[in-house]
Amino acid sequence: MRNRILTFLALALATTLPLAGAAVPTAQALTDPMYGAPTAGQCYNVSGATVTGSPSTTAPTVPCSGPHTVLIVAVVQVPATMTLSGDAFDRFTITSCLPSELRASGGYPLRFGRSSYGGYVFIPTTAQQDQGAHWVTCMLGIKQGTNAVRRITGPYPHLSLKPPAELTVCLRSDYSATNCAATHTWHPVTGSTKVTSTLANIGTKAAAVCRNRFGTPRGWAYYWKMVQPMSTFVVTCLRR
Repeated sequence: MRNRILTFLALALATTLPLAGAAVPTAQALTDPMYGAPTAGQCYNVSGATVTGSPSTTAPTVPCSGPHTVLIVAVVQVPATMTLSGDAFDRFTITSCLPSELRASGGYPLRFGRSSYGGYVFIPTTAQQDQGAHWVTCMLGIKQGTNAVRRITGPYPHLSLKPPAELTVCLRSDYSATNCAATHTWHPVTGSTKVTSTLANIGTKAAAVCRNRFGTPRGWAYYWKMVQPMSTFVVTCLRR
């Protein structure tokens, strides 16, 4: 599976987070596993399509004080015995990246789970891998529909109890996650709920949470986001 899963959304449709690659080469040893790795605290100003779907990019990092689309929250060396794709790597990126994404958002799991913040990852380009690079970059961005992220200028705010519309999750008509300042069809209407589950069962559990609140037939949608690696999720119910 090319993409790592961190954020998931309504009606059993999942938003997956891509494994792409970007960094500026440095004068390091050719066998250095951190060859060309960017630095946490830098940003990228690349398109949403690149962030969500491109396997690599040669774009340089930019100061976060200017326009950008994602913030680098951590850069982690991948074990030498692990390939940069597959189920084991997906689990590694979740475990490695999610805590840093949560801290960057302010450290409140319920607020993070209900927010439009999304986690994304880059891996080294093929050229960098040829020089020994074996790392993953963890990034935070603001969702804005399928294959899109919101471009901002300045820092990513910590989430408050009542965040602004651009930091609140809504869903579009195709059930892709977006922020509520952008065009959307579904908006959150109740307090979000923490749920202990597995990836295999969270869709069923999320649907049950919203069904218990709104009944059937369904005039509602649900969105769920992992907030503790492989175990804890936040479920948000939405209505038109």
